[in-house]
Amino acid sequence: MSALEGIKDEAARSEVKQDVEFYAALAASRWPVGGLEISEAGKLMADFVGKYPQNYHYLEANEMVATCSWPTWTYKGPQVL
Repeated sequence: MSALEGIKDEAARSEVKQDVEFYAALAASRWPVGGLEISEAGKLMADFVGKYPQNYHYLEANEMVATCSWPTWTYKGPQVL
């Protein structure tokens, strides 16, 4: 993770910075990195989605937000409409 942050600091193009931010959040959401909980990793990815809606990683980032958030959902049983 620290290697990615070093690249982000040195990158001149905003696209490279966006990619680094995406891959850092992706790594945190797929593997327990740096002591992050899955919900914290989901928040990183949700922040990315909010900041960069035009990025080409947008759809994959949304999928990871859902994947990271489903463990926190609670099932209340069938609902009567």
